[in-house]
Amino acid sequence: MLEKDLYMNTYPAPAERAPQKIILEQANIVKNDPVICDFVNYLPETLVVLNEQRQIVYSNSTALQQEDILGKRPGEFLNCAHKNDSAGGCGTSEFCSTCGALNAILNSLNGLKDIQECRILTGTGDSLDFRVMSSPVQIAGNKYAIVAISNIADEKRRLALERIFFHDVLNTASGIKSIAHLISGSDPEEVKELVGYLGKLSDQLIDEIQSQRQLTLAENNELKLDVTSVFIDDIFSFVVEQYSNSDIAHNITLQIDAASQFALLKTDMTILRRIIGNLVKNAIEASKKGDVITIGCISSGNSAIKLKVHNPGVMPKEVQLQVFSRSFSTKGTNRGLGTYSIKLLTEKYLKGKVYFESTERNGTTFFVELPKEIEEKPLT
Repeated sequence: MLEKDLYMNTYPAPAERAPQKIILEQANIVKNDPVICDFVNYLPETLVVLNEQRQIVYSNSTALQQEDILGKRPGEFLNCAHKNDSAGGCGTSEFCSTCGALNAILNSLNGLKDIQECRILTGTGDSLDFRVMSSPVQIAGNKYAIVAISNIADEKRRLALERIFFHDVLNTASGIKSIAHLISGSDPEEVKELVGYLGKLSDQLIDEIQSQRQLTLAENNELKLDVTSVFIDDIFSFVVEQYSNSDIAHNITLQIDAASQFALLKTDMTILRRIIGNLVKNAIEASKKGDVITIGCISSGNSAIKLKVHNPGVMPKEVQLQVFSRSFSTKGTNRGLGTYSIKLLTEKYLKGKVYFESTERNGTTFFVELPKEIEEKPLT
């Protein structure tokens, strides 16, 4: 008999769970099946066997004690940040509709083999990437899914870096080479203009490389803070000038909200500049010709401040549900580091909070709430 009390009309998967007595009975049946156990324990990946309610009844993981995870669902033992968003638990919140692991498991419980990728933001703020392979199996007349979970974070990082250095950095470097070639055959007035453009491209190249270095250090807990007094209006002016003169902002207007309440912060200027710059860059890429992007600042009392970046576009629901995941992007595969890095740098290093609102009526606004002062000691 299933436990149904709290779990009616959940989405996208049923919420009903088998009681622990049935879980233990199923676990005993599975672990005594010689074919299943030989197969599950032979493979190097973490494998779990799930019952029809997507609860774990067996695992080959040496990193986990089996009794600690029996009855849990995959998102619960992986500490997914959305595991408690719905009373039904893992698989029953709106965020779960985009979960590759859940979709693969549901397909297997319906008799199909499936392989999907899964992005998980954990309760501690870490972003995980998995490849999930799920196969249907019948044991003692009951349906189960054998699920292999492979960590592909390193693969995703490598692909993202390849995309950045083989595309973005290479394009910028090629631009520098072209300008340098033009300089040799130009008159003095043209040389002056070209040198200015060459300087901008060089700054862009350095910024692209430093951005990736900063993200790598942040993910490895090696990024150290340099806390100084920072004027928010100076940060805004720098970012607006930087992107107003960039090719990606062609025919798009960047402006600072005249009603902004600027303040002095004690924070890391380089990291904050990176956060605001990435928000503006993302807003530009989500905008169309003639759009206006507005950045502003609102005081939130004596101890906090709220920054905002607005564009008139709206994000589709499936984008909103995944926007902070490490490998997710609307711009193609192996991208998706912009909003992820914003969340990582804001919440882990500047001790703030980042969130957004996106509606047809009001467009999209990203908010960054920051303390007016953070500790000056480096983060180790």
